Amino acid sequence: QSAFTLAVHSRERFAGEAESVSGRGVTDRATLWAFAALLTGATGFAVWSRVSGMDAGGGWWGLTPGEVGYRAFLMVYGAIFPGYVLICVLPTARAGLGLRDTGVAGPSRRARWGVFVAAVLVGYPLGFVGLVVGPTAWLLGLYGVLALGRVVVELLPAAAADI
Repeated sequence: QSAFTLAVHSRERFAGEAESVSGRGVTDRATLWAFAALLTGATGFAVWSRVSGMDAGGGWWGLTPGEVGYRAFLMVYGAIFPGYVLICVLPTARAGLGLRDTGVAGPSRRARWGVFVAAVLVGYPLGFVGLVVGPTAWLLGLYGVLALGRVVVELLPAAAADI
């Protein structure tokens, strides 16, 4: 399912790939390759844990390695993708939240990505503890970090106008 989703989205995203202002092609393919590498790694881990017999043992934290991998994968859908939408996709309040054109630019794409990466690097371990290792209350830390990332995006200066 994940491979199909990546294929469909990449086909639509890169169908009419245009040159950027700087003359280079759009660099979002690096993001696609990163997600493809993560998917390949997760699949390899699942196959390795099954073939090596690790699934039959006590596993980690009372869970089999396959279950740990599955829960870590669920974190992508429960934290990383919603965090991406919250931080990188939604327009800022000063830009009118997309409901009206205020003529005010939001933060640059690079700045949003920086905030998103920082929020994921800080928040994902908290979510992992909440979903895999310990009490689920740790998930509040994850979503708190993502919400704080959104606040930071709202406070970032507006991007320079494209020429």
